[in-house]
Amino acid sequence: LRGYLEEEFPVRTAFWLNLEYHRFPLFPLFDVAKADTTYLFAYGFGLEARTEFADASLVFAWPRNGRWNDGKLHLLLAKGL
Repeated sequence: LRGYLEEEFPVRTAFWLNLEYHRFPLFPLFDVAKADTTYLFAYGFGLEARTEFADASLVFAWPRNGRWNDGKLHLLLAKGL
């Protein structure tokens, strides 16, 4: 769940959904999750770069009710086949 620390929720069951709108290189995103009985939300934006060699995204995300300095930075790299 982007916007939170990786091991912030030690739960037995979890379900999450990531929504992104990739019409332009700069895109909005929204994440929602259910961790045991708690619902969590995060929001942010990403910047995407695609090449023939690989795809890269730089994502900035914040937890619900988070302040500016609570945001997390995620770098995603994907190599095509």
